[in-house]
Amino acid sequence: FVFLLSGCSGLPKTDAEIAKWLVPINITAAYFGSVGLHEGGHAIPALALGADRVKVDVLPAKDMEGHFHLGLTTYRYKTGKFSDTDFTIINTMGPTAQFVGHVASRELLLTHRMPRLIQPTLSWFSLFNQIGFYFHIL
Repeated sequence: FVFLLSGCSGLPKTDAEIAKWLVPINITAAYFGSVGLHEGGHAIPALALGADRVKVDVLPAKDMEGHFHLGLTTYRYKTGKFSDTDFTIINTMGPTAQFVGHVASRELLLTHRMPRLIQPTLSWFSLFNQIGFYFHIL
């Protein structure tokens, strides 16, 4: 409201200035986007393989054994319904989704067709996906 009364004279005028003001928002959006992509990478195959009650948390949570996770996907399955291959697919698709997110966002940035205001968010998104992928691989 104060900006409207002052004619918005205090707002940044260039894309570079706006990007500097949006750094905390870009980092937050990219982080939660990366965690959501990773957890979605677990949830979608779980649903496709017939899991019941899939729940995705993008906030830090503890699993049933008390282990801490930055994001957590839980699902219920019928005893004997999932094979070891099914569990492997569900467990590996989270990091795989992050790898695809990292590569896709880097390729989008290389096209030079993305609006300048979206480029910092995509860069942070790529970085968080890269960190998440290599963390899980190592």
